[in-house]
Amino acid sequence: FGTWGAVLYQATQLGQALTLPVWEQLLNALPWLLFLMLLGVALRYARRTPILLSFPDIAYVAGSPAPRRALALVQFGQEALQTLLIVLPLTAVVAVVLAQSLPPEIRPFASARTAVITIPLLLFMLSLAWLWGVVRLSAPGVVDWRGYRWLPLLLLFLPFVWPAAALWPGRVWLAALTGDWTGGQVGLLSLLIGLLLAGLLVISDRINLIDVADESITFAQIQ
Repeated sequence: FGTWGAVLYQATQLGQALTLPVWEQLLNALPWLLFLMLLGVALRYARRTPILLSFPDIAYVAGSPAPRRALALVQFGQEALQTLLIVLPLTAVVAVVLAQSLPPEIRPFASARTAVITIPLLLFMLSLAWLWGVVRLSAPGVVDWRGYRWLPLLLLFLPFVWPAAALWPGRVWLAALTGDWTGGQVGLLSLLIGLLLAGLLVISDRINLIDVADESITFAQIQ
């Protein structure tokens, strides 16, 4: 706790040292950063399986009809939890830095608000990327189509065609930071997560586990 307190103190000092123009530039850059993070995760799972198996798992999959949906759901939950354990502390530090330029009446709860909204935002980004990766493993012939791994790059056109959609996750995070978030934003985010997870469960039942096992060899060797 002493180390964490020191980190937050340094974050507070850094936030107080920011000039207003720099603070505004950071706020403008944050939605773009989240968009690029989403693109990066989608590119990652367009190249390799999001489901990673150890050698015992591979042996089990080869020897019995494994429940594909359960396998996908468990591994998605594990990755979401592990990612949250990393992202939430980083989010708290960023929120403390940015909150120093907010009005005093909304500053104290900025970190708590951003922590709350970070959880569904992360689930949204992960479920979208996982769905992209599971489609690759489920549709016949897609695994061998090298062009599929580059399709997420088409998202780079989204900010020019529909900027509100491309930057919406980052703007929701900023709305939580400033206390301007609404129940409609949270409701829409929850609906999108539900739809993506439903799609993930439906499509994951068609996963080719042989391809999953083949792409998990490197992961299994380092376990």
